[in-house]
Amino acid sequence: MSKKVLISSAIYAVPVLFVVGLIAWVALAPQGGNGTQPSRATEDVLAACINHGGISMHIHPELKIYFDGAAQEIPANIGIDGACMHPVHTHDNTGKIHLEYPVQKDFTLGDFFTTWKQSFNKDEVMGMKADATHRIRMVVNGQESSEYENFVMHDLDRIEIHYETIPTE
Repeated sequence: MSKKVLISSAIYAVPVLFVVGLIAWVALAPQGGNGTQPSRATEDVLAACINHGGISMHIHPELKIYFDGAAQEIPANIGIDGACMHPVHTHDNTGKIHLEYPVQKDFTLGDFFTTWKQSFNKDEVMGMKADATHRIRMVVNGQESSEYENFVMHDLDRIEIHYETIPTE
């Protein structure tokens, strides 16, 4: 190969390698936690299979869901498919959500509902829709929240979702 061909190849290869490296750096960088805007986990992240070895993130928010005051069960093994345990999962029906990942990452309440294959936003929870006589409220650690599916979960958060009849006066 001539010196001219090598130089010509390097001129094209260096920018391509730079762009590929930049894309990999952005994709693998931890989300949020350092002043950056939190982002929803990608479908690839949610679909990943993890194990308890080699994880640096392992947190446990707690979720309770009520329909007109009646507690709804959050099933065991959400996010566990045979031998695959996804980063967002449950082990039992207590409402404890396990968030486990090899690097620190922001996971939203919407990520949990996506993993569970249930609907959740300000207008709907598990197929129950807000309308003229019903509303959906979310309470996090005793405070009303309007973040709904965008809420970034933290260790020991106590999250309540209420689907309730609007009181008439």
